[in-house]
Amino acid sequence: MELNSNALIKKKPFHITFANKRENRFSCHLQRDLTEICNMSMNYFQSIRDAVQECLQKEPKDRTEDDIETLLEFIQHFRVGY
Repeated sequence: MELNSNALIKKKPFHITFANKRENRFSCHLQRDLTEICNMSMNYFQSIRDAVQECLQKEPKDRTEDDIETLLEFIQHFRVGY
């Protein structure tokens, strides 16, 4: 049985091209999803930062229960140093 080298060459580039298109499509979707997640995370952290900053700028006697709760929720995620 004789191998036809032209047939093998034609099939291999087609397969690689198809794989690259699939990879590019996947990469595009992954990049879009990661960008969306990063934007959501940034917006979330900015809103927390703003809320905490607003609470800290108030005089302690002027802070409400909601302000104290906001600060407690914020600091509960910090690790305790030894």
